[in-house]
Amino acid sequence: MKRKLYMDVIRIVAIFAVVLLHVAADNFYVFKYTSFEWQVLNVYDSLVRFCVPLFFMISGVLFLRD
Repeated sequence: MKRKLYMDVIRIVAIFAVVLLHVAADNFYVFKYTSFEWQVLNVYDSLVRFCVPLFFMISGVLFLRD
């Protein structure tokens, strides 16, 4: 099986998003949920949530490939 560069790039993006997700999770309890900072953090957290399903999809593609 030939290695696909685009799969590695997608995996790197997903890894970076997981790191950002964990950074956001550590800061949720620092701010009050009514503050502007908490709202920004919530949007930031929501934008990087794609990483977990992306890892499942990458695993499925690599597992089912010939």
